[in-house]
Amino acid sequence: MEVLPENCCPKCKHHKLEFTSSEEYEEGKYYQVKCLNCGFEGQQHYNLIFACFTDNDGTELK
Repeated sequence: MEVLPENCCPKCKHHKLEFTSSEEYEEGKYYQVKCLNCGFEGQQHYNLIFACFTDNDGTELK
């Protein structure tokens, strides 16, 4: 499976994507996208992983 750069069309490889909506699900989030170069429409998926806690001032708690 080819790994493409983020925000790159999987069909024509251009970086002209329009993001129209997003939706969260149990393990991640996806964005509905349309390529402004070739017209491809689909979803760009992301897996969410825990990174850290911060307080309300943005200080990372270890």
